[in-house]
Amino acid sequence: VDADGRPGAHFADLPAAVAAAQTGDTLLVRAASFPYTAFATDKGLRVLGLGDPVLYAPRWVPVVRVTNLPATATFVIDGFHVPPESSFEVVLAANAGLVVLSHLRARESCNCGPGVIIPAGFAIQDCAQVVVDSCENFGKPAIDVVRSEVVITRTRLGMNAIGVGWGNCLHVDGGRVDVAESELDASLAMDVQGNAQPAVRLRA
Repeated sequence: VDADGRPGAHFADLPAAVAAAQTGDTLLVRAASFPYTAFATDKGLRVLGLGDPVLYAPRWVPVVRVTNLPATATFVIDGFHVPPESSFEVVLAANAGLVVLSHLRARESCNCGPGVIIPAGFAIQDCAQVVVDSCENFGKPAIDVVRSEVVITRTRLGMNAIGVGWGNCLHVDGGRVDVAESELDASLAMDVQGNAQPAVRLRA
């Protein structure tokens, strides 16, 4: 997949490539002059960024949506970033198979002040197994887990490039979450009254 149309490319954008792919396929996505468009799938694919390409969608529109992945399938996305002041919005819902989010980066957090409503970064609901490895993201919260099994490793949550916290890092409401070798910083997270918010919120 190559937005610049260089030799060897079969597709110019991700939605068409994902639509044509079959479960078990690997999509190689080259860094290009233009960002790649958001996509959704229920297929077991490997989507691998070469040279750290950019994914883009307007706020509140996830750049990646994976739903109803079968128990026998694995979906992997690795090696992408989003534009400045955008969280890396991923929605994972009702997946029985394994989903791996790896080397996904959103470090330049929104400078819109306390109380602003921004969506969750990785929103994970009713998923059997999710791995988040070596990612950098923010949002309110950076990762939202509902009734899911999640492993988080070597990940920076709630921080921008200069190490300033923004937004709650992790919210868990049911399921199991294991966190190792990661950094969570909500030092600038505030509600609409300007009150500091915790880095981690557990409801169940």
